[in-house]
Amino acid sequence: VTGEYNHSLTGSLKNALDQAYKEWNRKPAAAFGYGGVGAARAIEHLRGIAVELQMVPLRNAVHLGGGEFMKVSPLGQNGDMSEVAPVLKPSLDAMLAELAWWAEATRAARARTGA
Repeated sequence: VTGEYNHSLTGSLKNALDQAYKEWNRKPAAAFGYGGVGAARAIEHLRGIAVELQMVPLRNAVHLGGGEFMKVSPLGQNGDMSEVAPVLKPSLDAMLAELAWWAEATRAARARTGA
């Protein structure tokens, strides 16, 4: 989960990713972004970082755009996430299905190769 900061992911997420390398290798990477354009630029940047961590970045992601974000943010209406669920559910379902597929595929490959 990341917001967008200067067209990229947050420094705290980048730091967390950098603290482990081997632990991320050969695992799928899914993303949920929030912000003005649903953190689309941050998620694109995150995909490149995932490649360098030898991960499998997923095609599908969840983007919570600015208007919807303000409905649930404490900085806005502070509403319940159920208010934006209809907007998020289709992309969330697609992302989770893809994540499950890649998690199984990479787990089997790691077990087979001992990686």
